[in-house]
Amino acid sequence: MFKKLKDKIAEEVKQSPQRFEQISKGLQAAVSSASSTTSEVSGSENFFSITEDDTPQNSPQRGTAATSTSTPVQPNSSNVANASSASSSILSSTSLNNGISPSTPLTSPGSVGSGNQQQQPRTRRLSNSSMASDVSFRLPVYDSPAIYHLETDVDISASETESVSGSANANQLDLVSKDKLFQAYKKALDRYQKYRERYTELARRYRELEKDNNKARAVLVETQDKALRRMSELREQCVLEQQAKAHLDSALRMEIDELQCVVKTLRSKLEMVGENGNVSGGGGGEKDLISLAGEDGANGNTDGHVPVRDTGPLEDRIKALESKLNDELRQKAVLSLEVSELKKREEEHTITIAENKMAIHSELEAKEAEVRKLKEQLASLEKNMKQTLLEKDGLGKELSEVRKVAGKVRELESTLGTCNEQKNKLESKFIDFERTIMELEKDKQQLKATNLTLDYEKGELQKKGSELDARLVGMEKEKADLLLQVQELQKMAQSLDRKAEIETLQQELDEAKKSVEESAQKVAAVEQQLNEKEQQLSEARTTRESLEKQVKQTEARLAEREKEIERLQNQQTEQDSKDREESVKKLQQAEEELAAFRKSQSLDQEKLLELTKALDAANELHDRDRKSSEASLKELLERNNQLTEQLEQLQEKLDKTSGKQKKIQEEKNGLRAANDDLAKELKQVRQEMKQLTAQKHALTEEVRNLKIINENSESEALRSLQESMRASMAAAETKLLETTRDLNHVLELKSDENRRLGEERDELMEKLEGAHKEKADLETEGTSLRAKIETVRGEKRDLEKTLEREIREKTELKAQVENILQEIGRLEEQLKDIKEAHSKLQEEKQTLEEKIERLQREHCEARVKLEKDTVGKLAAKVKDHETKLQQVECENSQLAEKNCLLEESSRRTAEELKRLTAALRAAEEGAREGQEKCGKLEEQLSQCTGDHARLYNEKELLDHQHRSLQDAMEAREKEKLCVLDTNKCLEEELAKVRSENDYLKGKHHELKALLESDKRRLMDQNDALQRQMEELAKEKQSLGRNATDLEKRLASYEEVKIENEYLNTFNKQLQGELQEAKGRVTAKEAELTAVRTKQSQTEAMLEERDKEITKLINEFVAKEKKQEADHKQRLEELEQRLRAELDGVAERVRSECDETLAKEKQTLRDEQTALEGRLEEMRKEKQTLRDEQ
Repeated sequence: MFKKLKDKIAEEVKQSPQRFEQISKGLQAAVSSASSTTSEVSGSENFFSITEDDTPQNSPQRGTAATSTSTPVQPNSSNVANASSASSSILSSTSLNNGISPSTPLTSPGSVGSGNQQQQPRTRRLSNSSMASDVSFRLPVYDSPAIYHLETDVDISASETESVSGSANANQLDLVSKDKLFQAYKKALDRYQKYRERYTELARRYRELEKDNNKARAVLVETQDKALRRMSELREQCVLEQQAKAHLDSALRMEIDELQCVVKTLRSKLEMVGENGNVSGGGGGEKDLISLAGEDGANGNTDGHVPVRDTGPLEDRIKALESKLNDELRQKAVLSLEVSELKKREEEHTITIAENKMAIHSELEAKEAEVRKLKEQLASLEKNMKQTLLEKDGLGKELSEVRKVAGKVRELESTLGTCNEQKNKLESKFIDFERTIMELEKDKQQLKATNLTLDYEKGELQKKGSELDARLVGMEKEKADLLLQVQELQKMAQSLDRKAEIETLQQELDEAKKSVEESAQKVAAVEQQLNEKEQQLSEARTTRESLEKQVKQTEARLAEREKEIERLQNQQTEQDSKDREESVKKLQQAEEELAAFRKSQSLDQEKLLELTKALDAANELHDRDRKSSEASLKELLERNNQLTEQLEQLQEKLDKTSGKQKKIQEEKNGLRAANDDLAKELKQVRQEMKQLTAQKHALTEEVRNLKIINENSESEALRSLQESMRASMAAAETKLLETTRDLNHVLELKSDENRRLGEERDELMEKLEGAHKEKADLETEGTSLRAKIETVRGEKRDLEKTLEREIREKTELKAQVENILQEIGRLEEQLKDIKEAHSKLQEEKQTLEEKIERLQREHCEARVKLEKDTVGKLAAKVKDHETKLQQVECENSQLAEKNCLLEESSRRTAEELKRLTAALRAAEEGAREGQEKCGKLEEQLSQCTGDHARLYNEKELLDHQHRSLQDAMEAREKEKLCVLDTNKCLEEELAKVRSENDYLKGKHHELKALLESDKRRLMDQNDALQRQMEELAKEKQSLGRNATDLEKRLASYEEVKIENEYLNTFNKQLQGELQEAKGRVTAKEAELTAVRTKQSQTEAMLEERDKEITKLINEFVAKEKKQEADHKQRLEELEQRLRAELDGVAERVRSECDETLAKEKQTLRDEQTALEGRLEEMRKEKQTLRDEQ
């Protein structure tokens, strides 16, 4: 019996390697498919790695971990599920049903490796296989937390930037200074670095927790596998021991039966011997008995007569046999007790095994729930992958936009270069202008010298006039009367602009009336002086012509420079257009490169999707895709470096441009100062013109007086003086004319220069408008970039939240691992108890084997004799074995029912997995078919002990692959960090671009404001110059008219009637001028101070003249008494008329002055030009006087 058992076990061991090889082949195919799919899944997330060499050297997936950076996850999920289900089904088939001998072979390797093409047997999945083979354990979890909100300074700054960008207008953004923007940028950088360091620490802790988790999983899987292996071994041992006990029981029963048969035969023989007690011959009896015992009673009764022998030794032998029987019965009772104890222990073991199975079932349900969670996490990870791909596209768009901004910055640099060139040219022009201004200043000094000479001559003439006036004694009374009138007029005309003119005219009238009679003698002297003055005027004309030539030369130079400026502007516009075209071409090329790169990425993705269908060629295609992706990543890194370099260059250029703009501003300030100096010089020239006009008026008045004196006087001395005065006056008038012409010419040149400057200003304004437009474009681009940065920040926040959720899940997983470790400890304790029971069973087995061997030795002789009887007994034993086999089959059916319960739970989990992933449908169909074949596979479980060990080894290989996949996930996380670093770099670059844009905005607004202010000033200056020119022209016309009137007046002095008419007309003109002066009163208030100073000077002059007049009066008293009486009468009439008219005019002016103060402030310049025109009229009157004389 034992030999047969040993032979069966040896045959099973011989058959198990072949079947194990078949199973291992199928598992290798399934593992290869699972590893390829998981490598594709891991490759799809490879962009999280920081470096390419972060995968461990011992991982088999090193070559494929960093390959497919752009493959999606969804197409491969079915393959992963199929492979995992295949491997788990085979593992479960070897671990759960260990105690039944097989009757059918396992499925072929092709059926296991085909995945979706062939149906797999219906098997049971273990907890360790579900943990080790499921792809969900290889991937990190990225779920958005429901409660946690990371409220950081970055969020606050982002909200602030959103509020500023959403609410603030462009004008409000312009108010932000560069320093504030730079400080905000620094704060953002510091915050970003701080949160980046926090993120790296979190990632490092996350990796450590993942490693600990993986180690705990590996330990859990190993302990579970060991426990299951030990349970299967104990089951096998229990089965063998049961079989051995049953065999021993059957053998002992058969031996007992044989002994009972022998005892019966011996008793029957003894009875027969007792009946035949008279028979003698004990030796023959012994022989007969022995023969009967040896021949089984066949030959002893042949003759029917038994010889009587001695029965003593037989009885002794019978007693010995009975004692042996008793001993064997006792041993049988002991063995039966031991068998009962073994049965109890077997029942206890079955109960413990059922409890373990229930615990494993609960663990399987918990782990299936975990699988569900992990699948949900996989879905969230897939969503995150899609979001990262979208982010990648957005980053590509941002790169294109940044390139556009770089092109625009280049255009701005080109425009700045042209502006610098223009600046240099303007500097050269300003140097030329300064030279011309120096020359004009020299001319001005010369004119001042000439004016001084004229003033000196004027003083001399005034002295001569005072001497003439002093000789007029008879005019003192009239002078006193006129002085009283002048004082009254001064009081009345304090609010009038023509007060000084009226006083001078009144004085001149008095002097003229007094000196008309006495000036005849001095006319000759005055004419001589006038001739001298005419010579001086001719010299001044020559100087004026030379100055005009110089001015013409400067105008020609200015025209040439304007032509050069226009030519340079044309060149600048052409260069700008060329630069813009080149930048547009470069941008188009960059966009084409990006489009080609995206097309190549899309083609690579399509190729990867196609290559997943063919598992044999997947590695080669993954290598190709890896190379292409590495090249593309290198290209992207190079492009990022190029962009950073370009941004640095742009920053340097912007700094240079800012320096240049500062220089331009300084130059503009210099130009403004030069313009202010020119304006001051113009004012000075105008004042000088006013002084000259005043001098001209004085000279004209003196000429009139001299003419009157010449007409009325009879002395030749007076005539000579008058002629000399006329000559000096003529010379002075010529000089004044020349100086006025020169000044007018200078004013025209300055007006031309102002016009040119205005044109240049207009051009600069046009350029500024173009810069404004470009700035607006940059602002729009900046807003778009800000929006994108805000989206990137939001995504970053989401990633941080997912990291926090992963950390929480890891803590939960740690807690689960600790619970699992506690359960493992409990299972280990149970295993220790089982080991102790097994050791006891082994000891009992050894004792039983020793007893069996002893019994075999003792009964070997009896077995030889009783072989015939044993045949029938063996048949009975066969029946007993059949009954025992039926019992074992019942137990197996119970186990099958338990397995069915477990299979039903697996069905439920399979149905739930169907709902979650459509890819597991094929695996579920294979599981159903395996459930249908479960009856057949239950018989093969006895052979799966060795297969289970091999499958454990293969499971270890799968665990190794799982670790490699985890390394790949770590590499992907590193790539994720790299992407975050690139996002950081892009954010920094965008912040720099924003700061630069804001800086350019500020500079642009400053330049705009400066140009506008310059434009306004130039426009105001041009308008003032034009007004002055118009006023000068009007005053010239009015002076021309006044000259004609004065000529008429001079003609009327010949007779008293003519003088009266002249006075009437003059009064009328004065009335008209007073009416015109109503609006000019406020403007003349400023001039009154200057007029008062002049008046003080004139009063001093008058005092000197009075002294001279007193002398002349003493000489001509007798002759002029009659004339004085006549003149007094006429003057009194005139004074009365004038007083009446002046009173009316003063009242009118006083009433209207208050209303016209604000309006007539602007007409001061017009009046100044009118005075200059009057000077020219006085000159004309002098010329007319000369012609008359």
